[in-house]
Amino acid sequence: MAFGNYYGGVTNEKNILDKLAEMTKELREVKVTLINPEVQAEQIKYQVINEAKAEADKLINEAKAEAEKIRNEAKEEVRKEREQRDKSEDKRKKSLDEYLNSRQICYKREVDMDVRQWLENYFAKEKRAAEIHDEMCANTNTVQAKFIAALEDNIEKLETVKSDFYTNIHSWQKSLYPVEYEPIAQNFQELYRLVNVDPLIRMELLAEGTSTNMLKELEKLKKTLSTFLHRFESSLHGLDMYVYYPEAGEMYDALWHLPENEADCTGGHVVTCIVPGVARKAADQVDDDVVLPAVVKVEMSKEE
Repeated sequence: MAFGNYYGGVTNEKNILDKLAEMTKELREVKVTLINPEVQAEQIKYQVINEAKAEADKLINEAKAEAEKIRNEAKEEVRKEREQRDKSEDKRKKSLDEYLNSRQICYKREVDMDVRQWLENYFAKEKRAAEIHDEMCANTNTVQAKFIAALEDNIEKLETVKSDFYTNIHSWQKSLYPVEYEPIAQNFQELYRLVNVDPLIRMELLAEGTSTNMLKELEKLKKTLSTFLHRFESSLHGLDMYVYYPEAGEMYDALWHLPENEADCTGGHVVTCIVPGVARKAADQVDDDVVLPAVVKVEMSKEE
């Protein structure tokens, strides 16, 4: 409507100019008709010009006012459009925020539900694992208790079997031992005499002119008997017996020593061991038992 008034004002101004042109044309015609009345014509001319100027100024002022009005209305329209656009932008932004918030709430709710479900499943599995662990521990403890009880029972049985076995084998070994130790000791002493008397026999044979081959055979026999004598001495340990050799200078003891001439040698001392003695280890006594005393050469102490 404002733009229509503006264009309407422009049209009126054009009409005025056309009217002025028409009036000027009429004045010219009047001038041609009235040759002399110059003053009257001049007045009419000025009057028409003044009226035209006044009408033109009026129209121009109206046009300016209308243009200002149109400009203000346009500014108002622009402002309203801008406000409407801002409101639309705010509304769109608000709608977008509301949509994003609603989607965020929905997503958070879904995530919470998933996490809650996962936690429930996890705790259920953990509870089941704990139950299985407790069951396994209980079963393991039961099995261990049964195993330990069976093991202790078997150990006790094995200890009984072991004790019986040792008792039986000791009885069997004991039955193999000779009851009399003195004959064994006598055999050892006889063998010792035989081996150690051999040098005397060798000297006699040399004196009689015995052949060299016989002497070699005697030497072999001596080695064989010496080896057997050492083995015999070692075997005595299995019967808790041992061979003892009196040392020169020790005091004569009638229990452990037997003089060569079987005389009373109390107070004398041993000079030489002729045949070693045999003794048996005592199990519960301080002193060992003498099976056969050693045959020694004793020298009596000189009286002062």
